Amino acid sequence: MPQSKEGKRYLRSALALAVAGAFAAMHPAWADVPELETNSDGAYINVTAGTGTGETQSVTGDAVSITNSGNAHALTLTGTGNTILIDGTESVSITANSQYAPISNFSGNPWAETPSSYSAGGTIDIESDGTITLSNTAGGNNQVIDIENGDSDTPLKLTVNGEKTAAQVVMTGNVLTQNEGTNTEINLTGTDSSLTGQVYAKDGAAITLNVDPKTGSTATVTGSGLVDGTDSVMTVNANNAVLNGGYYALDGGTTTVTLTGNSVQTAPEKTSGFSAVHGSLPTREEESIFTCTSSSCVRVVISPATEIKAVIGSITEKNVAGGAMSGSSFTEITSLEPR
Repeated sequence: MPQSKEGKRYLRSALALAVAGAFAAMHPAWADVPELETNSDGAYINVTAGTGTGETQSVTGDAVSITNSGNAHALTLTGTGNTILIDGTESVSITANSQYAPISNFSGNPWAETPSSYSAGGTIDIESDGTITLSNTAGGNNQVIDIENGDSDTPLKLTVNGEKTAAQVVMTGNVLTQNEGTNTEINLTGTDSSLTGQVYAKDGAAITLNVDPKTGSTATVTGSGLVDGTDSVMTVNANNAVLNGGYYALDGGTTTVTLTGNSVQTAPEKTSGFSAVHGSLPTREEESIFTCTSSSCVRVVISPATEIKAVIGSITEKNVAGGAMSGSSFTEITSLEPR
């Protein structure tokens, strides 16, 4: 029997609580979970999980709103193996207008000082059946998400709309994931969902971006993606979506972009080469996959009962799926056997 949304969400929450409980059993915590505070508008401010081990901070309700107050992140995962669960039945809003990213796992302003007290692993899970809004309106190079694992032996996982039940997901600001053991999953589902900002996976981090809008709608990602460093991985799965930007791989990282349905990818204006091959052609009844490493890019187009075509592009130390920098070269291979 198919499981209900409530059942799936219960299992996810139960699993997160079980993981946190296991950490607590192995490492008894002396610090309690901090009490939630609100501002005059009723929004929760400066949410943390405490400095202990295996703690769980849950913020639930119909319309959950979280923001920052003073020099702090709106939501900060702290401690060792701790968990923050955000679940708003009707909506979730986590916002800031600050150099401090709304969602992070360390204290301090990364642009002004060396951050202190990185969390050692842990979980952040953000869910809703309504609208999820994650935004840093400060502009410039500021992040909406900035997570950097402080202990590669303890996994750090951030999930946005893991249940894929959100009616809309709107994200504004850059997404930065860094260090081994850091894993992020973002699901843009529902109607007219969007992500506006650059996406980074550095120094062994992994990020998965699933763009899969409701039938008859679309979802848009505006901004490029970059993986940098050995074992850094970015996976973009776009179905009936619009990607406005290129996806790069440097120094041992790997980027894979898969377009299905009526997805379109447009490379940045300064690009040539791949943009003429990949960005200007909407996918038809086919699947288009681009995989880039720090040394080459390969595109594979799989059409039903026809042939496989591959495009290989080379750029000095820089490669992009969907658009290559000016001066790059590419080779199209059309003599491969049908799949």
